[in-house]
Amino acid sequence: MSEYKICLLTDIHLPRRGEKAMEVDTYKNLENVIQRIIGEQPDYIINAGDICFKEPVEETYLWFKNYMDSLNIPYSTIVGNHDDSKMMASIVHPELNFNKDTNELYYVKYINGIKFIFLDSGRGELSDQQWEWFRSELENDEAKYIIMHHPPVEAHVPHMDIRYSFNQSERFLNLLAAHKGEITIFTGHYHVERTILKPDFNIFITPSCFVQIDDRYEEFQADHKYPCFRNIYIEREGTEMISTVKYLYNN
Repeated sequence: MSEYKICLLTDIHLPRRGEKAMEVDTYKNLENVIQRIIGEQPDYIINAGDICFKEPVEETYLWFKNYMDSLNIPYSTIVGNHDDSKMMASIVHPELNFNKDTNELYYVKYINGIKFIFLDSGRGELSDQQWEWFRSELENDEAKYIIMHHPPVEAHVPHMDIRYSFNQSERFLNLLAAHKGEITIFTGHYHVERTILKPDFNIFITPSCFVQIDDRYEEFQADHKYPCFRNIYIEREGTEMISTVKYLYNN
């Protein structure tokens, strides 16, 4: 089978240069993950949000942009809850149309001829204007892939479900229920691996490049600190998708 290969990474959480995030060198993590990704020989790379550690920093986006450009592999990035949509758009993706009215970065890209819808859920919700745009992009019945930072439904991770979940799950479910085409959603944010199968769509949550969360507790507890990325294999005609996650146990 001839495949198109995408590598997805998420929740990099880069602090200011020279600093660490919770005693983790996330710059080293990212570089190690990218070296592993290069070995996978992907056709495309997707970052699913949270480039920055706690707050958005212009120098961090500049570093990330220069680093990713140096790989000579096409890539796309979306906004996470620790990112700034305007700052990211202006530095990382100046070629895209940024919505100045709502301060959101959302867009469509056809990757290998297949429609990918990139949503901006950085504030835990979508503006009405983004919802209307999203609805219009779902109007035909073609198979689609959605990339967003927040899982659109809860995922049995108490720490995240209670404090940091997506605020418009019901609206999301209602919208996708009206769509007849096949939809696959890739997200990050939760720092765990999850596969959620729904009648109208499937969700694949990718673990972090930073630290993974123990899903047993309401208070934050780290499970482990092995960085992770996801391989997505799409058959060239778009009729079949296979996905797996890979941890760097020898990081």
